[in-house]
Amino acid sequence: MSRNYLYNKQKRIYEKEIFLENEKKMIKKNNVYFFIKNNQDYLDNIEVKLILFYSQGQPYDNSIDLTDAKNIMIETYNKEFDEIIVYTPSILRDLGYDYLCNEYDDFGVIIRNKEQKNIGFSKWKPLILKLELLKSSSNTILVYHDVDCIKYPIYSKFTEFRNTALYILHKCNYDFFLPQEHERELKYLCKNTVLLELGKDKKFNYEFSQVCANFIIVKNTSISMCMLDEWLECCKNERWINGISYYKEYPFFLAHCPEQSIINNIIANWIQEKKHNINEKFPVIYLIKRNINDYCEITNYNYLKYLKS
Repeated sequence: MSRNYLYNKQKRIYEKEIFLENEKKMIKKNNVYFFIKNNQDYLDNIEVKLILFYSQGQPYDNSIDLTDAKNIMIETYNKEFDEIIVYTPSILRDLGYDYLCNEYDDFGVIIRNKEQKNIGFSKWKPLILKLELLKSSSNTILVYHDVDCIKYPIYSKFTEFRNTALYILHKCNYDFFLPQEHERELKYLCKNTVLLELGKDKKFNYEFSQVCANFIIVKNTSISMCMLDEWLECCKNERWINGISYYKEYPFFLAHCPEQSIINNIIANWIQEKKHNINEKFPVIYLIKRNINDYCEITNYNYLKYLKS
């Protein structure tokens, strides 16, 4: 078999893969288009706000200066949303919430994003969503997204951000949405303290395919507010939010994602308790490489075998 033949064969396989990938992207784009087209009256009567949070660095705080990233996000998406609302640690301090963006001496087992120790390990996240819901009308939908588009360039490259977020919320069919971090069980990125205490040492929580807290959509409903209230109260628990291991960690444990681990255990608990009629398959959607335009429906629900009927 000649080298030329093998090369051409490999080239055909590659070209076919590219074609199929482009076809999938077009299908996803069309899904959003037809959703918007078929729901125009409803969508014209809702307000969609983008919520951003960024640290400013010295002299405002001791975390990374994400001003440039924030500016890129605003410049990219300011024409898509009805309003873009920005929070910083200094704004929260001025509002009297300094205890939610306080500095810690050590990051401990929070090793994936060590700078979080300088801004309260992100326990402010449910607060800023709650504050904006309280100021908004009943037809408002909030979209929160992390700002660091310099670390993750895809954040500033979304197309039809607003409409795609609304489509994803529609597919999730619930009052709020966080994307699944595809097939990454919670036990790998949640310290044992949270799994034992908040998660009540349930096998379901350990095996739950965790959601990612970098992208959050919430409707202005009592269910969303209930979730945010519970999340905020749990984030105030120092044993759960900080980087200290109060129990011996399992060998498979990699790192603690503080506010994300907490909301994951809350959602896992809600599913087991059938609270607020949450779908046991929540959130229905996962994203490939944090790209909201590259959304997929979840097909692997192995963790549901630990759900007691």
